[in-house]
Amino acid sequence: MNANGWSVVRFWNADVLREREAVLDTLIAILDGRINQVVLSCDLTYLPAERPA
Repeated sequence: MNANGWSVVRFWNADVLREREAVLDTLIAILDGRINQVVLSCDLTYLPAERPA
């Protein structure tokens, strides 16, 4: 998906259910461009779309 121009964000289901506000804040930060680098952590994975060379 990433190589086809899609950004990918992954949250644990439990976080979506229990920490909804934090998940929504993170999604807004991604959409606003405040998070634009790769994030690899135990509770969040974000891979921004690959930009064409």
